[in-house]
Amino acid sequence: MWQCVEILRCERIDHGNNAVEDKRLMDRIGADGIVLACCPTWRPIDAKPRRLDTIRPLYDYGLKVTVNTDDPGLFTSGYMGKMLPPVAASGNFDAKDMVRLMLNAIEGSWATPEQKTALAARVNAYVATYEGGRG
Repeated sequence: MWQCVEILRCERIDHGNNAVEDKRLMDRIGADGIVLACCPTWRPIDAKPRRLDTIRPLYDYGLKVTVNTDDPGLFTSGYMGKMLPPVAASGNFDAKDMVRLMLNAIEGSWATPEQKTALAARVNAYVATYEGGRG
C-alpha cells in the first residue's frame, strides 16, 4: 500500500483495510487526506459482514473511510441498501457515523467539485429532515 501512497500518490485506495496493520501508514494516509474505500462484503457462509474489525479502527483513527459493495451479484451483501443496516449494527456505527461514511464516499468519488458539493448538500438536507422529524 505504501507504493499507492508514495509512488502513485493515490487520492483513494480501494480495499484499503490492511492499512490498519501499519500505524505509520495510517498517519500518512490521514495526513495526505487519502480516502479508503472499504468493502465489508460477506459470503453466504458468513453470519455478518466481514472486515469490520479493520474498518472500525480505521474510522476511529480519523481516516476518511467509506463503505462500498464489492461485486454485489456475487456476494450476499448485495447492494448498498441491503448492506448498510448490518454494517451499522455489526460495526456499532450510529447514525452520525453512517452519515460521515456517506460524506466520505462523496469526497472520495471522482465526481466534479460541483457534483460533490451538490451531493453532500442533499445528504445533509436529508439528515436535517430526518433529525427534525425525531423531535
